[in-house]
Parts: sequence; C-alpha cells; structure tokens
Amino acid sequence: MTGFALPFVAAGFAFAATSAFLAAFLIFGEAVLTPAFALVFIFFFESNSLMNFPEKR
Repeated sequence: MTGFALPFVAAGFAFAATSAFLAAFLIFGEAVLTPAFALVFIFFFESNSLMNFPEKR
C-alpha cells in the first residue's frame, strides 16, 4: 500500500465505523450511547492514569 492511498483507507474505515454506529443507534436507540461513551471514557482515563502513575509518586 502506498502512502497516497492511506488517507482514503482510513476515511473508509472511519465511514464504516460511523455508519455501523448510526445503524446500531437507529436500531437500539439511546441505549447504544451510554456503553459507547463509557468505553471511550474508561479507555482514555485508564490509559492516562496507567501512563502517569509512576510519575505522580
């Protein structure tokens, strides 16, 4: 894969993920939002706390 095609492939993956999330939102409704935001928040919070833990002592 050349470097020229990489943004288009990334845009395709982002479009597929967005469309899949929208389809799940249309099917299941608002119940999809809470686990998604919880997973994102937990992932960022845990990665930040685990990376910064040895420096905070």
